[in-house]
Amino acid sequence: MDEIILLKYLDGNLSVDECKEVEIWYNSAPENKQVLEQLYYTKFIDKCVTVFNSVDVDAKWKEFQARISHPNREIESKRKYKFTWRKLIPYAAFLAGAVFIMGLSSLLLNQQTDFMVATASGQRAQFLLPDGSKVWLNSSTKLIYKNSFWKTKREVDLVGEAYFEVFHNKRSPFIVNANGVETKVLGTKFNIRSRQAEDRVVATLLQGSIGVNIFSINEKVVLVPNQILEYDTKTRQLDLITSSSANEVLLWIDGRLKFKEKTLYDITTCLERHYDVNFTYADEKLKDEVFTCHFSTDDDLNDILFALSLTKVFKYNHNGNKEVIISSID
Repeated sequence: MDEIILLKYLDGNLSVDECKEVEIWYNSAPENKQVLEQLYYTKFIDKCVTVFNSVDVDAKWKEFQARISHPNREIESKRKYKFTWRKLIPYAAFLAGAVFIMGLSSLLLNQQTDFMVATASGQRAQFLLPDGSKVWLNSSTKLIYKNSFWKTKREVDLVGEAYFEVFHNKRSPFIVNANGVETKVLGTKFNIRSRQAEDRVVATLLQGSIGVNIFSINEKVVLVPNQILEYDTKTRQLDLITSSSANEVLLWIDGRLKFKEKTLYDITTCLERHYDVNFTYADEKLKDEVFTCHFSTDDDLNDILFALSLTKVFKYNHNGNKEVIISSID
């Protein structure tokens, strides 16, 4: 379900019928309960931090010290002395409130040192992380956000695929750990794919800059926009390419693979990224054939290839392995 609707539900801004729809969705699957509960938790912490950050603690503390260290306080009458301390009550209340907010936030974060969000097969979701960063999870993806409230870095563990729009904080880098590959940023937009069954990690940078640290080969690579880094965790091969169509990696967010007057080569290149396969052309001329077509990211690869082959432009051979051979029709 759309995150905007869930936020309106938590804020009490939905109609009775809309609330019932959310509650039916909430009770339909354990994953849905986890999504809504995590969103509620994130909103609560965000409000606490916002309230705390909006107060000028230093100014209030200095004002408090000035009041209790007034140079003429020893010769003031008892009546005025009491009046001065009565004036301090709001500041004492403020200090108690600040401690309460910090204590409650810390308690919740310590009880859930790490928290997890996940999507089931065929499900995609968007989340707002406690630091203000946004993350979109592709299907069958798990993200663990590590408690970083008092630390100098923000850190997540990823299994699957996710797109990040990181909230800029130069004092607190954002780190994504995925299958032995560490991606470090300050504030940027990028996509990470690291599925357990694929033996590879793919980082695609769309905006800003990221540093990718690959521990197994002691290699660090800095990416610039429109670059794609692919690391094979089995062969330990590292590839870095620049692509004018790097943003196509985000087609999964709305669940559609859209191709308008694209060459067969462009289409198969996109399919390679999404399905972890390699296309080989027995006839190089086929790469220039142009197609306009729409598919779902949840479609099976063979169904997509079969639909394209109905044009009688080419034939394919895919036996369930990672190699697909494209050839001319005899």
